[in-house]
Amino acid sequence: EASASCDACPDPTHVLKSNMSPRHAYRFCGLRVASDIALGGLEDGATEEAAADVTVRYGAVPSSDLLESGARVTWSTEGDTVKLAIRGVAAFSARAGREVVVDPVNGARERDLAVFVQGSVFGAIWHQRGMLALHASSVQVGDACVSFAGASGAGKSTVAAFLTRRGWPLVSDDVSVLSVRQDGPAVWHGPARLKLWEDGLSELGEHPDTLAHAGGRRRKFHLPVSPPVPTSGPVPLHALYLIEDGDGEPRLEPVTGLDAIAAIVRHTYCPEYVSALGLAERHFQLCVATAARIAVLRLPRPRGFAHMDRVLQVLEADWRERARPSG
Repeated sequence: EASASCDACPDPTHVLKSNMSPRHAYRFCGLRVASDIALGGLEDGATEEAAADVTVRYGAVPSSDLLESGARVTWSTEGDTVKLAIRGVAAFSARAGREVVVDPVNGARERDLAVFVQGSVFGAIWHQRGMLALHASSVQVGDACVSFAGASGAGKSTVAAFLTRRGWPLVSDDVSVLSVRQDGPAVWHGPARLKLWEDGLSELGEHPDTLAHAGGRRRKFHLPVSPPVPTSGPVPLHALYLIEDGDGEPRLEPVTGLDAIAAIVRHTYCPEYVSALGLAERHFQLCVATAARIAVLRLPRPRGFAHMDRVLQVLEADWRERARPSG
């Protein structure tokens, strides 16, 4: 049987595939992806399934063990595979850094499937492939880039959005995927869009009615940005800024040694998969190697858009100082 469709599904593109070739080809954080599912904000590629680094296909994912808990989100590992179940959406599996299988519930929309594939599911793929994924947004500064991490709601996407309006190109929003190489860590380009709350969009002069919802239950929307100049590789990472609540003027405070390593560990994307997959030692080595080659700085700042311009000025002054020739 070539395919089986869901009669109850409102989205005519939601078709369970088995023997059909993937409908889409992408470049996603340095990986060639052949996918049955349309993924958002990605560079199109000419990837044949046989040449793909990762395939995303519809199929069966046994998930009764995950769904018994009744929780909205449940996951487990078995060998080199992560299984993830989202109540009312789908069960997913990510195997060996090479294959994603999506088993939707009746009525699931393809755009909702894509949200989880491009998020938590690829979070497992990146760990399996030995890539370091940070819960951070990144912008390009000269020939390099800088990243912004922080607790949920700290404003990493908002800071990146305001910086793009000042001419600093977006490299990646929300998740920054690094290749940690001998010459230092570098960030792959992610989707050419920002995920923002309504108040941030309003400050930028944008209205959510004209934008695609970012999925999930929160009032966040995708703001497209101009794609970066095409590059054959990732952008070297020079600094990681840790956005924190603070009083008074925004300021930068260097973080060094074990504290810098701990910050990178703490801001790893989907860290729960690391130990479950037996990758803790490798992951720690990636964090150590990254901390040794970049500047890590705290950025305490008062909340509120009234302080945003001063935050950006502090960052830009730091970049000018770092670009100044030594001696």
